[in-house]
Amino acid sequence: MHVLYDWLQVIGVILADTHEQAVAAARKVRVDYEDLPAIISIDDAIAHNSFFPHHHEIKSGDMEAQKSLADVHISGEGKIGGQEHFYLETNCTVVLPSDNGHLEVHSSTQNCSKTQHLCASVCGLPDSKVVAKCKRMGGAFGGKESRSVFIAVTAALGAHLLKRPVSINVERDVDMSITGQRHSFQYKYKAGMSSSSGELKYLEVQLYSNAGFSLDLSQAVMDRALFHVDNVYKWPAYHVRGSVCRTNQPSHTAFRGFGGPQGMIVTETIMQHFAEVTTAFSLEQIKRSNMYAEGDRTPFGVTLESFIAPTLWDRMMDIASVSERKQGIIQFNQANRWRKRGLAVTATKFGINFTANFMNKVSCCQ
Repeated sequence: MHVLYDWLQVIGVILADTHEQAVAAARKVRVDYEDLPAIISIDDAIAHNSFFPHHHEIKSGDMEAQKSLADVHISGEGKIGGQEHFYLETNCTVVLPSDNGHLEVHSSTQNCSKTQHLCASVCGLPDSKVVAKCKRMGGAFGGKESRSVFIAVTAALGAHLLKRPVSINVERDVDMSITGQRHSFQYKYKAGMSSSSGELKYLEVQLYSNAGFSLDLSQAVMDRALFHVDNVYKWPAYHVRGSVCRTNQPSHTAFRGFGGPQGMIVTETIMQHFAEVTTAFSLEQIKRSNMYAEGDRTPFGVTLESFIAPTLWDRMMDIASVSERKQGIIQFNQANRWRKRGLAVTATKFGINFTANFMNKVSCCQ
């Protein structure tokens, strides 16, 4: 008996003379199975306490003191869906055996080193006997940073055992089913501000992400989300916590932004919420007045240098005539029942460091 941890988990590989024969044979395979209880969604994981072991958090400031200074308190929750990478070229690999048991692996991958190491490991070879190459990719967007490798090793193993070239080109529907997506998130928040000054006082957030059946890069994605929840705004008291959910979905993975967009969506939702419950300040005023200033220190200990977000914001608001255009939008919407217009202004940040410190390197040239 073999227990599957993912409802679209790979259970075998068919080698054939042509791609079409392999696809036809794979679709004739009949699997007898017994349904076991499954954890699919983040809500399921929370209900069954199904998490990967580490729950990371960032804490800064005196939470109780700042709560006492706030007279506008809000709370809420939200969901952020996943996203398919949908690269034009699906995962594909060609492996060529060469002299003395060596393998040459041509793979559509963002990670040649991991492809080399794991192909060698599966075939029982030293890394020095495997050369991994990628001339170009037909798209990846993070989806081939790690999840391309388990497909590449199937071709490597076939070539190693048969001593002949083997290629694999995954069909679109199969690729979308097994390779994982952008992580879906859920969040719960509590936040407070001063009604007289519009100053933010405190923020408490609990993040959940759906990792799928294995950890893959999910902890790093969650960590990056935690580092982006503040966005460009200063919170005197700040506490965010992240929990990575273990479910029976395919293992989710890297996607452009790598958790940053999910973190910033939380904060922008909170800003919108504040603007809806107070009439003293517009959404843009709340955002602008609470931006970090030069020399401020973030909740995770970074002192801001050459911080130009407020300057860019002011310049953009002027160049784009945002206030005037918003007045025109209000008039248009009042005069049109079915057609509506809108205009949003959003600041974002992009953290350039890796959460794995050894990957943060600087080259100095003279």
